Amino acid sequence: MSGLKDLFIESYVEVPDSKVDLVDDLAEQVEELEDALNSQTAKNIEMTEELELFQRYEVIREHAHGLAETEVEKLAKLSEDLDFIDKKLSQRK
Repeated sequence: MSGLKDLFIESYVEVPDSKVDLVDDLAEQVEELEDALNSQTAKNIEMTEELELFQRYEVIREHAHGLAETEVEKLAKLSEDLDFIDKKLSQRK
């Protein structure tokens, strides 16, 4: 930036004072947008985890057809440590 400033001074180019703050304004906007992006990313991750939890439980309920509700809950508890890959894989027969 200082090189540009020196070039402008040597070339007799004047930059209005209102334009000098432009970089600071843009930097502030970038920071605000990054904060908004980080917030939305965190919400997206949270919602994805919640969706996976519901999908996992739905798969268990589908495959536990005929079991008592208490047995379904026990099965769900036992499957908590299993990796859930994809609901579509569970639908293959």
